[in-house]
Amino acid sequence: MNRILIAVLLMMLTVGTGYSNWNMSSHGSCSPYSIAADSSGNRIFIGLRDGGFWLTEDGGTSWTQINERISESQLVFPYPRYCVAMDPAADTLIVYASALQPRVSGAEYHSLDGGLTWSHFNVDPFWPPGLFHIRGMGDPTYILRHPPGRAYLSRQAGFCISYGGDTWNVVDISAYERGIEGGFFEQARPDTIYLYGSWGPDAPPYKGGVIASYDGGWNWQRLTIMEDLTEETGFVRDLVRIEENTLIALTSWSWDTQHPPLLRSDDDGENWYWVESEGLPQSTIGTRSLCNIPERPGRLLLGAAARVGVWESDDYGQNWHRLQRGLPVNGGGAAEIYRNEYSGHLYVGFFGQGLFRSTDYGDSWEEVSGPPISVQTAEWRGLIVDENGVAQSGYNGELFYATGTSTIFQEYTPPLSGEAHYQMFPVNFIEDELLFTQVRHPFWPQSGNGYPLFYQSMVEYDVVNQTTTSTSESAFEAAPSFVFVIQDGDSTIFVGSDQIDVGVSISWDEGENWEFRDAGFESTFTLLQVFDQDLYAYEIDGQGYADVARSTDLGESWEMLNLPVEANWSDVISEMLFLDDTLYVAADDQVLAYLPDDTWELRGLLSSAEDVGSIWMHWTMVSNDDETFIISGTDSRHQLLTSTDYGWCWQ
Repeated sequence: MNRILIAVLLMMLTVGTGYSNWNMSSHGSCSPYSIAADSSGNRIFIGLRDGGFWLTEDGGTSWTQINERISESQLVFPYPRYCVAMDPAADTLIVYASALQPRVSGAEYHSLDGGLTWSHFNVDPFWPPGLFHIRGMGDPTYILRHPPGRAYLSRQAGFCISYGGDTWNVVDISAYERGIEGGFFEQARPDTIYLYGSWGPDAPPYKGGVIASYDGGWNWQRLTIMEDLTEETGFVRDLVRIEENTLIALTSWSWDTQHPPLLRSDDDGENWYWVESEGLPQSTIGTRSLCNIPERPGRLLLGAAARVGVWESDDYGQNWHRLQRGLPVNGGGAAEIYRNEYSGHLYVGFFGQGLFRSTDYGDSWEEVSGPPISVQTAEWRGLIVDENGVAQSGYNGELFYATGTSTIFQEYTPPLSGEAHYQMFPVNFIEDELLFTQVRHPFWPQSGNGYPLFYQSMVEYDVVNQTTTSTSESAFEAAPSFVFVIQDGDSTIFVGSDQIDVGVSISWDEGENWEFRDAGFESTFTLLQVFDQDLYAYEIDGQGYADVARSTDLGESWEMLNLPVEANWSDVISEMLFLDDTLYVAADDQVLAYLPDDTWELRGLLSSAEDVGSIWMHWTMVSNDDETFIISGTDSRHQLLTSTDYGWCWQ
């Protein structure tokens, strides 16, 4: 789950001063995952993950957020990889976005003046009755300025064609597609259109993969007969042309990791075969972007959502190596790789690591200063606050910290390796010692019982002298990244959860050795928390319904507390709180209290404050001698809800 660190982080530093005093802190890098630019590199238009749309006219020196230009809604959410520049000056810009207040589930927006003003097409009046219709999915509109001038819009089962924007023709492509993820258009071939997405199912009628039209979208055919190539289901994530009649498709798999990710056709899509792709890390199962660099024949760039950085091939995908030359060493997930077709400039947007550009076709890279949006916390245990300071784990596991009441954050640098990615998760901050888990993810991991092995150590970091003391590494199929410390007299006990195994890991020697204790559930076990010496977690049964589980013997046995309201897995996505021997739980928008006499009490509804949209809650408590505030953040609104009466009323 994703936490946006805007005012939330420094909220905890205002204890005793009331909740109306706030300070802003911005550190780390943003997450661009939609990019478009002009041929000079001065006008750059990006969509940020949970950060809206931003425009610069000076190459990144200054940025302007332009959400209000695009939509009247208060919050506008970019879709990944759906920014398009249609001319060298980037005067014609196209995006796909959703919005809240008022709600827009998904729409195309375009600008013809470099982002100053925006409008969008409406195909709803022309949509055929009965045709499957998913708003907000598919590829954005492409406006071709060359005569005869036309616009295309893919909306899953319907492909829309216009020769002026006022009237649309909708072509039923439901016999060919199984979920469209994107499209490949070329201005040099305006009548040739490729769409791609998921393929399957496991039995006829087979659909999906790559489909094509050679007459401007009126007639379609399926190009990749995936059932002849593999028994597995999956997705085509991207498509590039490397030579006149040669196409390469980037695939991603639902489960399989044995196939290479690239399919190649040397006859314009009639026949396909797998490219061996030696050297790629195993975790490229989450592939996202493929980019051909025609100025460097043979060069391809591949990006994945997995935290493996960007990979480069110089022989059209036969062999691969990790791309550095100015890109982050501890590489994160590559959200987008964008090439400006007029200048050949390249851009990479990383999750949590900002925007990078190459003006020499990938030979060297430099970071582009991004908008003032802070690093994001990807995990629910990624933020700790106490009187000694604040520590935050970023999306890729970067570790930031500030001591005392300082608003200046520093970044801890892990041991860097070209063969692994490192993640850090804070545990506690005592005086000048920051304790955290450090997890090493090899790009080519060894296997344990069929699962890749991760390696975790516990690290004490002296923030004054900047020295570390760490345990030896322990191998796990899924490392217990989220660790709690229990002080039992003179003994220190570590309790960890990996969010995958149904149980907990216990260390009696401060992280040198670990003992796994199976919870015994035939279900899912998530969001472990420790209060005093008792363990709490959500248990999700086979039908997806949730309950609260408690262990009073460090995971040897568990009891169900029997939530009095029906809640499914998506309702219990916030951590539990504990105050004055009372446990607080949020199930959807209902706040509940589990009292010391082992009974539940329904408190207030979060929705009573106002319509907050989809709630992804992260809450905590701030108290002083006079009052206690229960504070809740919502991801979709980037706001806080507060209660001053233990959860009965919310504002």
